[in-house]
Amino acid sequence: MSITPLMPVYPRCGVRPVKGEHCHLIDEDGTRYLDFASGIAVNLLGHSHAGLIGAIQQQAATLMHVSNLYGSPQGEALAQRLVDKTFADTVFFTNSGAEAVECAIKAARAYHQHAGNTERYELITFTNAFHGRTMATISASNQDKMHKGFMPLLAGFRYVEFDDLAGAEAAIGPHTAGFLVEPIQGEGGIRPASDAFMHGLRALADKHDLMLVLDEVQCGVARTGKLYAHELYGIEPDILATAKGIGGGFPLGACLATEKAARGMVFGTHGSTYGGNPLAIAAGMAVLDAVANDEFLAEVTEKGERIRTRLEQFIGNYPDLFELVRGHGLMLGLKMKVESRPFYVHLRDNHQLLTVAAGDNTLRILPPLVIGDSEIDEFFDKFLDLSDAGVDALAAMQNDAVTRKAARAGWAKGKPDSDMPLAGHVLAMIFEKSSTRTRVSFDIAMRQLGGSALILDSGSSQLGRGETIADTARVLSRMVDAIMIRTDDHAKAEELAHYAHVPVINGLTDRSHPCQIVADIHTILEC
Repeated sequence: MSITPLMPVYPRCGVRPVKGEHCHLIDEDGTRYLDFASGIAVNLLGHSHAGLIGAIQQQAATLMHVSNLYGSPQGEALAQRLVDKTFADTVFFTNSGAEAVECAIKAARAYHQHAGNTERYELITFTNAFHGRTMATISASNQDKMHKGFMPLLAGFRYVEFDDLAGAEAAIGPHTAGFLVEPIQGEGGIRPASDAFMHGLRALADKHDLMLVLDEVQCGVARTGKLYAHELYGIEPDILATAKGIGGGFPLGACLATEKAARGMVFGTHGSTYGGNPLAIAAGMAVLDAVANDEFLAEVTEKGERIRTRLEQFIGNYPDLFELVRGHGLMLGLKMKVESRPFYVHLRDNHQLLTVAAGDNTLRILPPLVIGDSEIDEFFDKFLDLSDAGVDALAAMQNDAVTRKAARAGWAKGKPDSDMPLAGHVLAMIFEKSSTRTRVSFDIAMRQLGGSALILDSGSSQLGRGETIADTARVLSRMVDAIMIRTDDHAKAEELAHYAHVPVINGLTDRSHPCQIVADIHTILEC
């Protein structure tokens, strides 16, 4: 028999986790991975949250499952908390995001058909969306890769370009029941909808008595710094699907709806064997205990902005590789100018950093919401270092230097290069060990490349004396684009790099230092 015991539907990699510790996964061979994927936005409390583990253990020892033929005091309690915290008046619990979306689709159709409008069954959905892997949810997506092998699709979905309000309005017809949209596309590449688009869909739904159905399976449950992402837009849906983070790693999803939207969801119209059982509900309660408060949500926003700021500063140094950072809170996407999957594999296999590839050449950064300073610093330490510069990259660097030096032959001293690649950029130079040659060469080089240099010598810098290295790094990172330090103590340069949000180099002539090695290669090429 050639087929594997686990049905081979996943392209599984070589990472084989057997244990989790806070924000790290540990492989069966003991390798530790920094987990900035979180099970694709699931493990929002990390892998060893005492409150979540304790709630599951206690409930497992008390009552794990009963049929939904009986009353559910546990489910009623969690449903009430969600009603109190959101737009919703009623909740149906599921096991997964796809099931939550299925329930949302049924509720949108039932809203019309309960009132006798049986011709209104079509949902307008949007390109590059991902709503799940069931027949209905793959039919709701326009992605051919999910359709192949499963034709014919289910009828009742009409595709429009994402963020195209005019297209959405033009698609409304006699069969339209509503809109199904992710406020922030996850699988599609961390693409937030525009304010105008979301407000426009709400207005169109109100005008035509349609259901605005939001798929917040990935962007919901505090991931964006709001309990649900639609709060960023100042609108409310009629129906919402949620899952992933709501169970913190335990299978749980939910369909939330207003009383009006749920008018067709009456006895016998829907059901689930396991949905909302006591064990799942205990996990959901523990998650809300942790995240459904203003302080926690503000921390998610603040941590997300710190990572975004450092990423934006970082990618400015690699304009041929990265394009932009987008998203909200700790749902961030790094859009690349090349295919993102090789980079995602490189980070995983060479730096033990777990991220998630997505559409539109985007790298998803979805850390546990409980990350702290040490995990953020570790992320940037792992993200990219000089060892990533292979032979081709080093050759390109050297060729660019040779070309620029040759082009300057006969030019007036101090005249900038015509393309001024560092225009608007500032280099801070810290001299613990003075050097006229280093000071002049860096200063002139910055001017020739269109930038400028800020010089701090032992008299003007309090590095390691009145100011800690961490404080100096953080202050300079807000003001400049790179830092050069000339010091005999290379550990000090490494500590500066650890806390800085911008590139740091040691400008001391030292044959063991990478900058000197690159300079030596250039000298050899000129000989």
